[in-house]
Amino acid sequence: MRLILKGIQCLKEEGPKTFSRKFYRYSSQIPFKIARSKVPRLYYSTAERWHRYFRDFNTDSWEAPLNPYKTIWINSDEINEVTGRVPNLPFEERIKKFGEVKEGDWDITDQIQYQAWYPEKYGDNKWLYDLLYDKKVEETVFFRSADNHFKNNIDWENTEFYRKMIEGFDNEKSGFPTYGRNEKELKQNLRGIDRLYDKIKDKGVKQQHQIKKKCYLHLLNDSILVDISRNGKFLFVEGRRRLTIAKILDLEKIPVKVQVRHPQWMDYRDKVYNQKSGEGHPDFSEFR
Repeated sequence: MRLILKGIQCLKEEGPKTFSRKFYRYSSQIPFKIARSKVPRLYYSTAERWHRYFRDFNTDSWEAPLNPYKTIWINSDEINEVTGRVPNLPFEERIKKFGEVKEGDWDITDQIQYQAWYPEKYGDNKWLYDLLYDKKVEETVFFRSADNHFKNNIDWENTEFYRKMIEGFDNEKSGFPTYGRNEKELKQNLRGIDRLYDKIKDKGVKQQHQIKKKCYLHLLNDSILVDISRNGKFLFVEGRRRLTIAKILDLEKIPVKVQVRHPQWMDYRDKVYNQKSGEGHPDFSEFR
C-alpha cells in the first residue's frame, strides 16, 4: 500500500515521464530482489557474471586472466598506506573504478587527495576527512582514537577524534551521516562502531553478502576497497571502520576488493603469467 501511495505522489509531483522511468527501474529489479531474498548464493554468483559480461574493463587489455570483482583475502597488516588518487567518490563513480588501470604517480605520491561528500546535500564537509585520511592508515586521527578506545578503554568522548568532531560542529561545520552531523548522531555512530568491533572480534570480517541482502553493486561499494600499486602494494581506499578494527585485532585474514591497478603492475602480472614463475601474490589467484 505504501508503494502505491508513493507512486501516486510521484505521478502528481514529478509527472508521468519521471513516474514511468522510476516504475521501470523498480519493476526491473523485482526478479533480482526475489532471488536475493530466496536464493542469495545463486543471485550473487549470477549478478557477478552479469556485470562482468556487460561491462568493458581496462584490465581486459592485458593477457593474464583477471576477475575485476573478485575477493582477495589478505592480512590486515598488508594495508598500511592510503591511495594517492581521490578515494571518497560518489557511488556511481566508485562502482566504475572496478577493473580500472590508471597511469601516473598516484601510487607513490605522498600527497593525499579527497573531496567533500555530496556537498550539494550535506554541505562542505571536507574538514571531516582531515580526521579520516593520512598517508599512513595508522596515523589518522580516527585510527589513533579508535586504537586508544579499544586497547586502552578510553571513552570515545575523551578521544581526539570526538573532540575535533565536536569542535567542527561548534563552528557550524557540516558533517555527513556515516560519522554524524551533530553530537547526537556522532554518539549513535560511535556506538555502532562498538557493536561492529564486538561482531568482528567474535566472527572476523565477513564478506558483505554474508551480512546484508543488498543489490550486488551496493555490496561491492560496501566492501573494504583497495588499489594496487606498481609494486603490488595494497593501498587503502574505503572500508575504514572494518579495516581499523581488523588492524586493532591483528586479524590475519580479511576480504578486500580491488578497484584500480597501476599499468606497471598489470605488465608484471602478465610476465608472471607467461613465465609461469611460481611467484605468489594474492592478485595472482586466477592463475595460481
